[in-house]
Amino acid sequence: MTLEIRSQRFSFAAVEGSHLLDWGGCICPAGRKQLATAARKLGELLQLYQPAIVIWRNPRGVKGPKTKRAIAIANAIRRELKKRSISHVVIGRAEIAQCFARDGHRTKHQIAVYLANRFPVLQPSLPPPRKTWDPELYRAAVFDAIATLEAFNDQKEPRE
Repeated sequence: MTLEIRSQRFSFAAVEGSHLLDWGGCICPAGRKQLATAARKLGELLQLYQPAIVIWRNPRGVKGPKTKRAIAIANAIRRELKKRSISHVVIGRAEIAQCFARDGHRTKHQIAVYLANRFPVLQPSLPPPRKTWDPELYRAAVFDAIATLEAFNDQKEPRE
């Protein structure tokens, strides 16, 4: 299973081998119960898919309230995984960018198009290219989660 952790939500993709089983997002609104909500929703996903490992991308290195909330959610997820004895791997943003840049996919949209072609079931969810001033669509985080999984798998494969 792979996650994309944001300040008030996380998106996930459940994969078995090279088959995409399910994907979606969980909202964890800011407030006193945010971390409990994140842990509960993740617990439901872990119960359903029983992954051997959970992978996610490191939250942004920018200092600010959104990054602090994303890190707090990541820590709540770590605690939930530890309770269930499920291992996790955190991948750096640079590693993900390098993985896709080798094949000429440098923008988030180019990566999303590549992933939609790799997993045709995602075609209807493919977000359109966005301008800097446009807000990112909610479903774009799912593509970020799957990109993290692809980078993880790329690291495991021997290079020529």
